[in-house]
Amino acid sequence: MPSYLFTFRSHVSEPKLFNTFLTIFFNSQLLKSFSEYTYNIEKDNTLDAHLHIFFTSTLRDKEKVYKQFSVKEFKPFTQYLKNKATIKHYGFDVRLVGKDKDKDDRLYTIGYVNKESKHSRDNLPITHHQIESSEILKAVEYYSEYTKIDKIKLLNEHDIKNLTTKNIHITILDFCKRHNIDHEDNLLRKRMNQEGLFTDFIKEADFRSVQHSLSQYHFKEDIDTYTQTKQSLVERNIYLESMLTQYSNKIMKLEEQLEQLK
Repeated sequence: MPSYLFTFRSHVSEPKLFNTFLTIFFNSQLLKSFSEYTYNIEKDNTLDAHLHIFFTSTLRDKEKVYKQFSVKEFKPFTQYLKNKATIKHYGFDVRLVGKDKDKDDRLYTIGYVNKESKHSRDNLPITHHQIESSEILKAVEYYSEYTKIDKIKLLNEHDIKNLTTKNIHITILDFCKRHNIDHEDNLLRKRMNQEGLFTDFIKEADFRSVQHSLSQYHFKEDIDTYTQTKQSLVERNIYLESMLTQYSNKIMKLEEQLEQLK
């Protein structure tokens, strides 16, 4: 029997409609017909809450699965959508699982569904049926590791990074250090572009502000280094003066002993 990934999300302005769908879906004959399933609600209690469910069914293709959400208990709900912002074509998504030649699509999809913490709704059934917890744990690990590989492949293939307000400071610091250039270099943006570090989504004024802030940070680092060096020199001088005093006392005693021997 084929397996599928089904996703439902309502329009952000209609969170109550999302809850209505969950009530219908988890009490439907359709759910009871699945031989196995595992589901989760991602970003629950936010405007972007959405349902992911992996399931195996006697339904032979995704078009037949999609059609199920227009008949029987779902028919009134689908008609209800005609006067809502949630559009069925975008709110409902069905994907056939098991056709990816590059990876174990079953494990990957189960991991994808369970990648976030389980929802905390008491009115919904257990998050998996006829799928062992051990397989779910294995799938989450598989998904996590495979996602890392995908990110590395993407970086290696394109070698491009778009900077945001979250990573621009540390990226500029690293770039300037590697190339031994000043943070306020007028050609910094162009130099970074040549290396595949793009700042298209950062306004020019904001970019200049970051440069100036990092220069102050760099200046602070210089002051801290100078202060530490100065402290070290002071401590060294104190030590040398102490040693000089000790040696001076020893020399005086030796001179006194010489005088007594004469």
